[in-house]
Amino acid sequence: MISSATYLDMPYPDEKMFIDMCILCVRKNWRHIPPYDCSASLYLRPVLFGINPQLGIKSANDVMFAVMASAVGTYSGAKSLQPGNAVISRNYDRAATFGSGGYKLGANYAQSLHAYNMAHKNGYRELLFLDTATHTHIEEFGSSNFFAIKDGTYITPDSTSVLPSITNKSLRTVAESFGLKVERRKVYVEELATFEEVNSCGTAVVITPICSIDDKDQLQSPTVRKTYNIGDPDHCGPWSEKLYNRIVGIQKGIEEDTWGWTIILEEE
Repeated sequence: MISSATYLDMPYPDEKMFIDMCILCVRKNWRHIPPYDCSASLYLRPVLFGINPQLGIKSANDVMFAVMASAVGTYSGAKSLQPGNAVISRNYDRAATFGSGGYKLGANYAQSLHAYNMAHKNGYRELLFLDTATHTHIEEFGSSNFFAIKDGTYITPDSTSVLPSITNKSLRTVAESFGLKVERRKVYVEELATFEEVNSCGTAVVITPICSIDDKDQLQSPTVRKTYNIGDPDHCGPWSEKLYNRIVGIQKGIEEDTWGWTIILEEE
């Protein structure tokens, strides 16, 4: 939130206010917390928006900070760790190379919706965006970051137009603790043919395995010029499942949080 607000030249809450507001939101919505071990969670969405009474195109001086809560299942509605398919977006871009893609702004979500809806209507669970300058390397999925596993290495794109994901960052930390090498670099489309496991990762899903990715000249075209098949279409990859279980185990309190990521709350 700090980096996004700074980019927009807007004021923002400090870390203490941010955490205090999240805790307050959980307490006020305690009765809506899903039952333990039901594959659902209480999702928090902190938001910051300008409230200046203005029509001009300029940054807001006055802002409202709020935290919303909602009980959610997996982001896509599918069963956890059930592999799904994706399609590459070649004629729709999510964010410009030198634009605001690396910040959590409503505009970035709006930019992806038309293409994302089109992919869903055509039977795809995910949409994979490429860089806007060359359309040669992978940026991120429509709803979350991209990462792959190959030869004992966790690989994820390094791009200023990709939204930094706390889930991706946490997974990289866990991956290193498991002995995996971690690479943040340009990931070219052709590398999809060499990956052992591919996933989208984000707050609500943690990990969604991707078992096939279609490449089309036009997203709306029925013609697929190439399909990349990755891993087992019926099962999550072994490293991805291990990473998922570690993160979710920390969230559930059944795995030790050695990094101090969690805040334990008790009902008042």
